[in-house]
Amino acid sequence: MRKHVRKLVFGAFIVFVAAGLVLFARGPEGTAIAKETEDRVTAVSTQFQWRLVEIRSVPPANVPLPLPVALKHQIKGAFRSTSIVLWTQEHATDYRIESIDGQVRLHCLVRYQGDLVIGICVRYSSTTSREAAQHFGVALSAEFPGYRILTAEEDAE
Repeated sequence: MRKHVRKLVFGAFIVFVAAGLVLFARGPEGTAIAKETEDRVTAVSTQFQWRLVEIRSVPPANVPLPLPVALKHQIKGAFRSTSIVLWTQEHATDYRIESIDGQVRLHCLVRYQGDLVIGICVRYSSTTSREAAQHFGVALSAEFPGYRILTAEEDAE
């Protein structure tokens, strides 16, 4: 009898955890939509009196995600083959930004799933750009409320 109760409790626990994972994985990571991103990045650039120099597509893996979003993303990926969660195509954009004098160069990388923004990272290439990247990230937070904006140094090539 005791063994039966343990199995029942364990089974209920597994169902509870699975339901929690599904509920956590459902829904978007944020509310910002792709078609507004360029305008928002341009608005922040203008605040700093910088300019948007280039926009290009990059692999989504180039844009790191904050840990909670990355976990949610992994869980969604695990349920990809089922109809429990909707999985849409991923893509990413690199917005290259420069100061007018060319001293500061940043990359604002934005990762999308379908039409929704799921991650934003500001990359800088030198120590002189680090502080600028952090300030830019804070300003982006106002344009993208609810998102954790990451900053990172570019990989040396």
